[in-house]
Amino acid sequence: MRVFISYRRGDAVALAGRLYDRLASHIGVDSVFMDQESIPVGQDFREAISSAITQSDVLLVLIGPKWAELFGRSSTSPDLVVDEITTALKHDIPVIPVLLGDTSMPQPSALPPPIRELAMRQALKLEPGERFGSDFERLLQALPATEGLKTSLIQRIHKWFRR
Repeated sequence: MRVFISYRRGDAVALAGRLYDRLASHIGVDSVFMDQESIPVGQDFREAISSAITQSDVLLVLIGPKWAELFGRSSTSPDLVVDEITTALKHDIPVIPVLLGDTSMPQPSALPPPIRELAMRQALKLEPGERFGSDFERLLQALPATEGLKTSLIQRIHKWFRR
């Protein structure tokens, strides 16, 4: 199981880091990709991101309150989030929208054309507060994994919660 975390730094960096840490502790550091944690210094980040997406089993798109507002903020540089989602869709990698806190799913018209279909995908909620643990468990159960891995993950979750 390889998970790619897509997020906007201006919108969800703290929760992305928390999710990365929790996923890494459950499925292993080598099984979770997050740009700040997974790209070695000096490596071309565009190549690293593209390669990581095509090797992933799922792409989690963290959507916070400012996520859609940030599209097109610069007409001279590419929008890496759009590129990440487009690459995953092009390679038939499951894309799961993860709505942070009280964020609602953006309307298709609020999204750039290459990723408008994202608005039609069933999303998960991830609350930053006391519900984080139960929301995280639900997210783990939604990951496209083999039954053996799911059983192992669920056992680890229950063990972690009993601490």
